[in-house]
Amino acid sequence: MKKLLLLLLIAPIIGLCQDNESTIDLNINNLGYFDKAKKGDGLKYIGSGKYTIKGTKFYGSEKGITKDLTETISELAENSNANYKIISSQFFKQEMRQVILTFELRNKDDGSLLLNKDEAKEELLSLKEYLDLGLITQQEFDEKAASLKRILLGK
Repeated sequence: MKKLLLLLLIAPIIGLCQDNESTIDLNINNLGYFDKAKKGDGLKYIGSGKYTIKGTKFYGSEKGITKDLTETISELAENSNANYKIISSQFFKQEMRQVILTFELRNKDDGSLLLNKDEAKEELLSLKEYLDLGLITQQEFDEKAASLKRILLGK
């Protein structure tokens, strides 16, 4: 009975000592620009081409966790044919150390933000409205619509 009680007391402590950093599927083509990403996986699309990624560890420094997350973002950007820019960093030091980075991804080809399908559709409809109103030319519409169509059609 004493051994069982001791085991029940020690097991949660051992669990807290393990590295809890989130892992994510970095094949962005399969995620449809994160439309299918799970909320609990540490990576979250927050809109307008911006994302957050969270890293949590029981031990480690802000610099170390940030370095790990930046490597993940770099790999994600490479797989997405994109450049990334870190917008902000937050560090929380409680019983677990946590870093949350906010970043944006921009298409390497044309510098446009990587948007999700809903945002790309809204943007394309807005461009069409601007074209119909004569605010932009057909050439301007075609240039801006090309990257949005790639997002919508998954190319």
